[in-house]
Amino acid sequence: MKRVKIFGITVVILLLCMAGRVCESRAANVTGVLGEEGKLFEGKRKQLPAFHSIEADLTDLDLKIVSMKKQSSCLSYFIYCKNDKNPFTYAVNNGVLYLKETGIKNLSKEELKLKIGKKWWKYSPKVTLYIPKNTVIKNSKINMKKGNLAIGKETRYKDMNVQVKGGDIALSSLRISGTAKINTAEGNIAAATLVVPGSLQITTKDGDIAWVGFKVSGNTRINSTNGNIVVRTDKKNFNSLTVTGRTKYGNMLVIGNGKKKTSGDGLYYKKNGSGKGKLNITTKYGNILLK
Repeated sequence: MKRVKIFGITVVILLLCMAGRVCESRAANVTGVLGEEGKLFEGKRKQLPAFHSIEADLTDLDLKIVSMKKQSSCLSYFIYCKNDKNPFTYAVNNGVLYLKETGIKNLSKEELKLKIGKKWWKYSPKVTLYIPKNTVIKNSKINMKKGNLAIGKETRYKDMNVQVKGGDIALSSLRISGTAKINTAEGNIAAATLVVPGSLQITTKDGDIAWVGFKVSGNTRINSTNGNIVVRTDKKNFNSLTVTGRTKYGNMLVIGNGKKKTSGDGLYYKKNGSGKGKLNITTKYGNILLK
């Protein structure tokens, strides 16, 4: 069990650092470093018509969604690449914001280091979407391949479907009132202080999942095939939850009441709660820390 405790602390720290990296802003300026091997496509706070839904189809771009005090939405983007034409387009049609990437010819790590120096890693391509604080996005369909996704503080959603293949996902202080599915194949998922009165399913195949400040009143499922899962909440919220947890080949540490028992080659945990919230955690090869 000692190994599980160390794992829990490590994963939380690493994933919170990951969230910070995804949200990192580019304070430096690339003016003067452009040449035959690099071209800059940049848009700063471009105002958008009103929209109620988002459809994003991105390959290399990182995507960050945050709230703002202003009443109109806008976006910024930064792409330093070898493309002759801007590989990113956006448009609002019939109340839907479409974000589309056609393929970025990235500079290699060595080329970026040579042109920019020590802060080369800040120049990965990125789109930032700013949404008015009280706006509810009715439907979000986000498909990403290599980029990272960060959905930030005080943004609100009804239904959401997120599919990320190779990037990481960071979720912080957002509200989901309807049904949401958030999946990544190879990346990690970090979540903090989400408000979920609806239904939420978080899944990763090879990544770890860490959720700090877990508070839900709906039905939440957290699944990983090969990764570890950490969920941290306060005693009051834990007591109100109905919880089931299962790991086939990993270890499990649960701090709280309920019963943990051996189930085949793995471990199974069950606890009834006093409230409406339900939490189901499963991993095949990973460890589970619930406290």
